[in-house]
Amino acid sequence: VSVAAKVGTARRVLLIAGSDPRGTIYGVYAFCEKCLGVDPLYFWASYPPKQRDRLEWSDVDLAGDEPVVRYRGWFINDEDLLTEWYTDGGSRDIDYPFYSMVTSPKASRHVFEAALRLRMNLIIPASFVNITNPAEERLVADAVRRGLLVSQHHIEPLGVSGFGFLNYWRDKGEDVPYSYTAHPEKFDEVWREFAGRWAKYGDNVVWQLGLRGIADRPLWASDPNAPKSMEDRGALISHAMARQYEIVRAVDSRPNPPVTTTLWMEGAVLHEAGHLTFPKGITIVFADHGPGWEMCPDFTKVRRRPDHTYGIYHHQAFWAHGPHLVQGVSPAKIGAILHDAHQRESTHYVITNVSNVREFIPGLTALSVAL
Repeated sequence: VSVAAKVGTARRVLLIAGSDPRGTIYGVYAFCEKCLGVDPLYFWASYPPKQRDRLEWSDVDLAGDEPVVRYRGWFINDEDLLTEWYTDGGSRDIDYPFYSMVTSPKASRHVFEAALRLRMNLIIPASFVNITNPAEERLVADAVRRGLLVSQHHIEPLGVSGFGFLNYWRDKGEDVPYSYTAHPEKFDEVWREFAGRWAKYGDNVVWQLGLRGIADRPLWASDPNAPKSMEDRGALISHAMARQYEIVRAVDSRPNPPVTTTLWMEGAVLHEAGHLTFPKGITIVFADHGPGWEMCPDFTKVRRRPDHTYGIYHHQAFWAHGPHLVQGVSPAKIGAILHDAHQRESTHYVITNVSNVREFIPGLTALSVAL
């Protein structure tokens, strides 16, 4: 990003340029922050920019290098305050408390703007996104139009959650249980359908692989036929990821599409034990374990391999009970987690769970500085 003022013989020019369109966006917002005093989180912090009678600068010279973290962004999760804020976002159909509405564009536009002002380039725009629902696809389309890359929750490989799977077959008039062991061909069909829809967003998609149960639980919590041993469970998940990767390569025209797998909960346990194998070249994302905001043991114990890149997923807040209305993890802790990730070569991808955004202004600011 480069911002500079140039003086000619007859006019004064402000030039804002980036290495690509998103870099230019960052340049515009850097100018707004440094020269106009616009706080990146002005909307969420209730800190509107001050009015000025005159705009004048003797010199403007701002520049920024390419970010160290290739993919950096937010996961909008458990977004109950966002979805209930306005009622024009549309409805959704999943059997899960507090998930009957879709965030209104009046709210999501401020989420996307704030992420870009803090130099994020990636967003998972909601929990359990079902791209076959126009109201939910609008979240994806709006994020891309605003200038962000889009990705999927770790329970949504290729954009398919357990709820999305069940709804897909219900809409086709079939009662198909959520069992990969019994009906792998049914999963294959849903994955291909959803991946084809996500692929419409081209270079803006960062894919997610995995195999989990319904409502952010392990596969074996939803599939009674799942293997009993951890080794066999890892082999089954590895097989599913290999098949998903084939589908990505079939629908995505990029030579090397960005693909991730986030090792949340049982994923971290299986990874630490060596029970998972991954398609060559994908990004393996380590996760924290919630309370305490410490990274899971595989983060420190598993050797990084040259045929993969690595990243982290962590929370701004995580409570087993009660509301998520307070900054749970300190800014200093966020800085320490990012420092460890840099030391362990795990900063190709950094995603943070920001819930409803407004409650986590200190942490979001700290994350932006640490990146």
